Amino acid sequence: MVSPLHYQLSTRPKIPWNTAQERSIFTEFPFDTDLEQETDDQFVVRTYLQFLWLPESIMPLHLLVPSLLRVSLSPTTTPTDPHPLHTHLKPLLQTARAASLKYTVELPQILVHGGGAGEIEEAVMWFALSCERADGGTGGEAEEEERWVGMAGPWEDPVWRAAWLERMERREFKIQILLYFLKLSLPGPLPAPPPPPSPKKRKRGQPKEVKEKEEQEPPADECLEIFMDKMSMWQLMAGLENAARPLDTLATEKTRDWMQVFFEEVVKPQFEKQLPDMCALMRSKLFPAFPSPSSCDTSPSSSRATSPDIPKQKQKRDSSSTTISKTSKTRPLTRDRDRSRSLSVSLAQERLRLDRERSVTSTGMGTGTSKKRMLNREVSMSRAFKPKPRPTVHAEESQAAQKANVFKPKPKLNPQGPSVY
Repeated sequence: MVSPLHYQLSTRPKIPWNTAQERSIFTEFPFDTDLEQETDDQFVVRTYLQFLWLPESIMPLHLLVPSLLRVSLSPTTTPTDPHPLHTHLKPLLQTARAASLKYTVELPQILVHGGGAGEIEEAVMWFALSCERADGGTGGEAEEEERWVGMAGPWEDPVWRAAWLERMERREFKIQILLYFLKLSLPGPLPAPPPPPSPKKRKRGQPKEVKEKEEQEPPADECLEIFMDKMSMWQLMAGLENAARPLDTLATEKTRDWMQVFFEEVVKPQFEKQLPDMCALMRSKLFPAFPSPSSCDTSPSSSRATSPDIPKQKQKRDSSSTTISKTSKTRPLTRDRDRSRSLSVSLAQERLRLDRERSVTSTGMGTGTSKKRMLNREVSMSRAFKPKPRPTVHAEESQAAQKANVFKPKPKLNPQGPSVY
């Protein structure tokens, strides 16, 4: 049951239209049915298509959820019955992949060939295209008029068509996010899961796991998170296009992109109280925390932020005394500095111990006359061949003198005894 509006505008003009004008009005607008007689399902579909294809100036997105919430419980429903919007939103909900294929494969073919299957959404699309402004060129008005001469519409221009499809894909993603948020925030119990399908013979060569995965419907929260990831990827790609701008400028800049504006002005005011966890998740994906320039020199673990809402811990150092921090949680930078400081202290103590041992051994060796001094030889790691050093002149003379003393004949002794004078 659709609840009535607080204010109603009479559709009967005081000045009657002529027959030709009425015929043109009814044929142009796709929804020519009486609004008072439409069902809840027709109302939900019409609201979705109007917010999707009509411009933001007349159909702002912050009014989509209040408009859909006009579908309320009927007086005959019990508290155990699920909300009727669960059933009405099911044919409108899409996956991120299906929404992307809609604007990259299906609609481009319809625009190029100029036709379609005649569905209600295609009729609304052509109605919106006929009212679109064919701008976007770099020239003046005269050049723009010459540019569109001979064309049925601006959608025949590939440049304009690509920009328009990109804009409509972004609006589709916004609406899908709002629909999933609305589905998760509906009061009352969830609807019963659909019965399992009848067993069918799987195709030849198709594994059983793939078939079960295709039949299984993903939960709403997972689909919503995939849409959030898609928006986060768009934000990352936009940041790569502006790579010439410095990182600190991007972090401190107060301007917001269209995704952040959509979250803060549309999603957050309507669903923060009902779905705080999902709002926090979307905020963490669309508002990444950029590291400060001073923290970029530290370890990688300290420069990665887990959540933008967690404030950074400030370290206070006392120059007069070095005290131990009272907090049990320390930053990775402090841990790295403590480890490096303790390692340097242990190395200094080990070096001091070795120096003392060397000094003791050298003094002990020097006091004994028969003991020789220890030789400290350095081991060379070079593999090049080096000949032995040649002896010097003094070394040659000393060696010759030693040889002469060895081969000098000794004096003979007198056998008659010592001579007496």
